[in-house]
Formats: sequence, structure tokens, C-alpha cells
Amino acid sequence: MLCENIIFVGDFVTIVEVKRLLKILLTILTIMITVLIILVLDVFKNDEDTINNEENEIIDQEVIQEVVVNENDNDIVIHSVDGYEYTFNYHGEDFYVYKDYENWRIIDSYKIDNTNDMKDIITALINIYPIPSKDYNSYRSVEDMLQEWEIHNFAYNMLPDDSEYKNRVKDVDFNPADEGKTLEDYFKEYTGIDYSQIYDGSNG
Repeated sequence: MLCENIIFVGDFVTIVEVKRLLKILLTILTIMITVLIILVLDVFKNDEDTINNEENEIIDQEVIQEVVVNENDNDIVIHSVDGYEYTFNYHGEDFYVYKDYENWRIIDSYKIDNTNDMKDIITALINIYPIPSKDYNSYRSVEDMLQEWEIHNFAYNMLPDDSEYKNRVKDVDFNPADEGKTLEDYFKEYTGIDYSQIYDGSNG
């Protein structure tokens, strides 16, 4: 009887110890989960701070670009609307420029024909985002992009108002594929006719 009591007491002590151990383990687990949650929240906070800092840097860069353009480019200030759409005022008229992947597009660019101003606008756009060259080993130059713009303007002014091509050349579109293109290249691209054939009579 005494032995049975001792065994019972021993079992009771063991149960109490197990419960106490489980309680300790549960407390440790709770602490670990709490610490983990704090660490995760801290990581998210750091990521958010990093994103905010990057956004602030982008905004700061845009402000700096606008100041540079304003000081060096005859008061032609290019403003970023959303990183994709840009605007600038030229002789009292608002112009819109769109930046896409490896591309700048100036809407109604035919209205601007002053060579120096065209260079200034191109330079400002290149400072924001340079356009790769056709071989992707460098970037398109101001002179090359200016030539493309002048060809667009020439074509727009030469084409009759009812021409199906007039609307296609009113906006200059800078991209890698157009590097080095001449008027003859664009003529053949739009019409399918070799420009030289018009003069040697070999067409039609």
C-alpha cells in the first residue's frame, strides 16, 4: 500500500513537472513568435523607407533636371507628370512628350522648327532618358535625333493636307531603329518606293 502511494505521488509529481515544462515551452514559443513578428514588421518598414527614399530621390532628380533645362535651354522647362508623360511650354503653347520603353515621342513636333530650340529639347530629353543606338552599343546623338526631327518637319510641310502620311509624320518618334535614317529611307518605308527610282524613271 505504501509503495502504491509512492508510485501515485511520483506520477503526480511527473504530471506536474510536465505541465510546468509545457507552460515554459509555450511561453518561450510565444516570445519567439512575438520577436519574429517584430522582425518582419521591421523589414517591411525598412522596405517602405527604402521605397520612399528612392521616390524622393527621383523627385529630387526631376527638380534638378527642370532647373538645368531652365538655366541652359532658353527657359524651356520639361516637367514630369508621372514618369511617362512629360510637358513643356513653348511660345505659349503646351506640348506633350511620352516616354516609353526605349522611345521618346513629341506630340505635334512639326510646330517647332527652330534648330537651336529643337537641340535644346532633345538634349533635355536625353538627360532624362537617353535612347540606345541601333546596335545598342551606345546612345543616339543629339545631331542624329535632330536630323530625324527635321525630316519629319520637312515631310509634314511638303505633304498635302489630304495625304494619308501627313498624320504619321506630325509627331517625331525617337527610337533605336530610326538611328541614321535619311529622307530616302523614310520615303521607302512609308511608300515602298525607292526614292532614286523617281529620278531614273525605273518605277512604273
